[in-house]
Amino acid sequence: MKATEAFSESEVIHDLERGKHSNYAPPPNDQDYDSDSIPSVSDLQRTIRSTLGWWKEEYIYCAICLVAATGLVALLYEFDGELEPRFGAGNGLGLSTVIIAVMTVYRIALSSIVETALSQGAWIWVSAARQEHSHLACVGAGIIILITGFETFSQQMVTFDELPIAQVNMTNPPAPPSPRNLDLGLSTKASFYDGIMASSILESPAFCGTANCTWPTFPTLAVCGNCTEATYRDDLCPPEKGCTYTMPTGTSITAPSGDSTGYIFTVVSSENVSSSGSWAYFSKFDIMSVSKSRASTSVEAYQCALWFCLRSYEVSVTNGQQNTSSTGNWSEVEFSAATSAHNDEYHFIDIPAEMNAVPSTRYSVPLESIEVLEGFMASKMTGNSSNIDNRADYSSDWVQAMQNSSADLPTWMIRLTLSITNDVRSSGSADPNNRGSQYEYAGTAYIQAPHLQVNWLWVIYPLSLMILAFLYLVQTVWRTARDHVSAWKGDSLPMLFAHIDKGIHQVVADGMDVPGGLTDRVGRTQVELVRRQNGQWLFKLPERCPVPIFSYKILTVINKQISPALCCTGVLVTVYV
Repeated sequence: MKATEAFSESEVIHDLERGKHSNYAPPPNDQDYDSDSIPSVSDLQRTIRSTLGWWKEEYIYCAICLVAATGLVALLYEFDGELEPRFGAGNGLGLSTVIIAVMTVYRIALSSIVETALSQGAWIWVSAARQEHSHLACVGAGIIILITGFETFSQQMVTFDELPIAQVNMTNPPAPPSPRNLDLGLSTKASFYDGIMASSILESPAFCGTANCTWPTFPTLAVCGNCTEATYRDDLCPPEKGCTYTMPTGTSITAPSGDSTGYIFTVVSSENVSSSGSWAYFSKFDIMSVSKSRASTSVEAYQCALWFCLRSYEVSVTNGQQNTSSTGNWSEVEFSAATSAHNDEYHFIDIPAEMNAVPSTRYSVPLESIEVLEGFMASKMTGNSSNIDNRADYSSDWVQAMQNSSADLPTWMIRLTLSITNDVRSSGSADPNNRGSQYEYAGTAYIQAPHLQVNWLWVIYPLSLMILAFLYLVQTVWRTARDHVSAWKGDSLPMLFAHIDKGIHQVVADGMDVPGGLTDRVGRTQVELVRRQNGQWLFKLPERCPVPIFSYKILTVINKQISPALCCTGVLVTVYV
């Protein structure tokens, strides 16, 4: 080259420090690299066994990933939709804790695989002048970034829905047998008063130790009743007394004469009702009402009855709210004379199967109980009342309640029978010789507990990354074998025993003592790692740049020729000393 193209020493150093090597690029001299000592490709051929032997740790990590993934999927499949299990004594570990632990092991093993492959990619990229496919490192980095989100997104794989589960011994046990007593209890008397006078009656409460309970359909002794229209006769209507209407039982009602309004009501109870028919009656009574206008007089007469029956119930408690519904009534009884096993009684026969009665269970009402109730009701369902020109007079509260009920007899009868039934259910006795059958109707209590719900789309996330990581490892192993590179991976010791081309050393000069000196002088210099025949590894400049050389200039500075070749960003720079 011509001497006029020479530059000053300060300009050269200034350009080299900033990586501007494109102006100084004579062709390299292969003798400066001892290239004759670099073995050929055939000298470094490896067997598959020797190549795979470098990756034993990664195979273990792969096995750990497969075991963890299999265990995770098996756990999720086994308990999907089930109550969250506990592992270990006592409360133990919840499934969510186990999932996080498995995901942690899974993440560590998977990260180790990708990080190792990524580290090995640096050795592959710098060796044998195959400085291409640098984007594969970005793929590995992307996989690592996605792996770091395992713990966070593992919570999306499972959700927990609060659903009821059955608990044992949380509902009320069978009632103990009550003592035998022929006197009418105060609770029974109170149930009659409540039924006749109260504006509303609630179903008998069922004990539920939790917020949710269910019971199977069960039968119980109950009280049934109804009112039917009855006949009456028209007596004479003397002008001074008004018209009187009388029922066959003797119950009567009188409409006042003239312009007066109101009534005079007299009720007489029936007697010996328990001996009638195949039903266990214990009370019959009459109710009459009259309404008078200028043109006509209207009279209504009803005969009401109360009897023991068998009633089946369906009971449940949902969120603390009891739901009780009657599924049917049965009234057919048969009188059974006293034996050594029982007293005179009426027992229910031909009970329908839908009432869920235990076949061996005998439902009965003692005759003496019916007689006691009959006497009590007869004493109360007798009396009179009057209401002439809005001046009311009642012989008893019972008679007043009966007269007031005439406006809506069906509803009043429902309240009365329900009130008495509640007392029968709470105070009735069970045969001590047949106590076991009561447990047929033991209820089931439920509590809200977390149930596992698996979001399988989120399970694809870690599994797909595992497949990507395995593929990334496979391509790394293949490229390592293809380029005859030792699998040093992330080991730092090989760097201590690798040599660097002396030309590169000369360019560095005192750059190690200057902040950023190494980066400025050789940071953009491409090198390749080759193995010499004596076993040494050398970082040297590539024999051919991957990009054509733009220009060459010869520089002579103070009798020094710049020789070692630097290939920076596709431009070969040679400096002679």
